[in-house]
Amino acid sequence: EKGRGLVCNSSWHHSYRVPTSNLTWRHQRNEAKAHVHMLLLLLLLLLAGQGATLFVLIEPGKGVKKHVAAALRKGFATTGGTICVKALLLLLIGLGIVSEIQRRKLLASVPPPGADLGVRVGNVVEEMEAIGRTKLSLLLCASNLAILLALSCIQKVIGDMDSAVQEGLKLKEAAKTIQNTCSQWRDKIRLQEELDLTAVETIHSLSNKVQDLEKECEELKKKSEAAFKARKSAEAQAEAMKKQSQGLTVEYERLVGEMGQLKKKYALGDAR
Repeated sequence: EKGRGLVCNSSWHHSYRVPTSNLTWRHQRNEAKAHVHMLLLLLLLLLAGQGATLFVLIEPGKGVKKHVAAALRKGFATTGGTICVKALLLLLIGLGIVSEIQRRKLLASVPPPGADLGVRVGNVVEEMEAIGRTKLSLLLCASNLAILLALSCIQKVIGDMDSAVQEGLKLKEAAKTIQNTCSQWRDKIRLQEELDLTAVETIHSLSNKVQDLEKECEELKKKSEAAFKARKSAEAQAEAMKKQSQGLTVEYERLVGEMGQLKKKYALGDAR
């Protein structure tokens, strides 16, 4: 049996191990471990992304943060989680089926109890090596498939995040444009307020001037009323003087008539 590369364990007489010189089997085992570690690392990254998604959901934001949260939620909740769960289920189902098939083949290939012990042990070791290789190949294929699926999931999530960031940048530009428009309108409103303030000051000054003019008009009205009263008094005096002058004219005419009569009498007296 030493020629076949088998080593007997001193603590257990009927236990054997696989040949230590089979470096290909060890290389496959190490490669499978590396793939499993890579798969676990990707799963941890996905879980960390889900934790970040939950944090973003707990702390809702605005703008770019909101769209990034939506992309993370969509990617990890729909694509990433579904693909990883399916990959793990396929891996477990495949390992279970292959293990059951190899177990049945191993039980079927075991010789009867009366056969040689070395032949039985050799058959068992060969079947165990075949099972190990089959499991390793299946594990490598499944881990490669899971890694590809996880990478496609991460790529899709990165694409969603990139599109979300681009959309957020567009919204940022639109918000900047709206902010500039609001700033221009704010400047116009401020200028209009200044014009309104100037107009209010002008209106106040004109109101003061109007009040001064009203005062002057009141004074002129009083003066015109006084002049009207003086004109009425002068007209009354003129009317009285006119009546008096008419009386004097009548008296003068009477006196002139009397003088004429006296002259006639004087002329008659002279003639006599």
